[in-house]
Amino acid sequence: MRLIKFLPIVILLGCNNSNENVVNKTEEVSTELMKSDSLSIEVEEKNSFNDSVSAYFNKPVDFYKLKKATMHMHSGGDLILSNDFFHSVNDDRYVYYNYWAIEFDTADYIGRSRSLSFKVLKPWTENTREQYYETDNEILIGIKSKISWSGLEASNFVGQSAEQVKERFGEPNFNKNECVIYYLNDKLLVLKIDNGKVKWFKYIWLRTDFDSINNLPSKLYEW
Repeated sequence: MRLIKFLPIVILLGCNNSNENVVNKTEEVSTELMKSDSLSIEVEEKNSFNDSVSAYFNKPVDFYKLKKATMHMHSGGDLILSNDFFHSVNDDRYVYYNYWAIEFDTADYIGRSRSLSFKVLKPWTENTREQYYETDNEILIGIKSKISWSGLEASNFVGQSAEQVKERFGEPNFNKNECVIYYLNDKLLVLKIDNGKVKWFKYIWLRTDFDSINNLPSKLYEW
């Protein structure tokens, strides 16, 4: 009878010890998970800058879609830099070609800087339709814009605050001549800041990997 009387007490004490162990183990696992989550957040924060910039440089805009969204794109443009400065391909069929969006400039554009210009590498053909609009065969290597337009998609920078740009890309790699500069490998983004906002920007796909800000032409910082 004594065994029967005290047996529940023994079992109960055994259960209490087990519960304490489970609680301790749970606390240990929870602590490890919190540490793991914290480490993941730190890694994510460290990678966020490169991820955002690389995502932008991977596709500044859907150029084929943009061309169809404009009333007309005209040959010309004014990304006034030597072709030797721009990305190239090892294919003789490709030529450098410049566009400017007529609808964003008034009729008295002669002698004026275009508001929106592009530079591409195009596989040239004798077929006029393929030379211009009918095929999506161009490699976008340059943008120069002083307009705000939704058609620019990820490149619709003009009018944004400098803080908005920093929230998106992080601190710029360089600041020069009132411009903030971001780069990754062989691609470059220059944004002119005026009164705390983006006045104009230039996107350039360089021929070689970025070397030094001192080797960049001064025209990059001028409209």
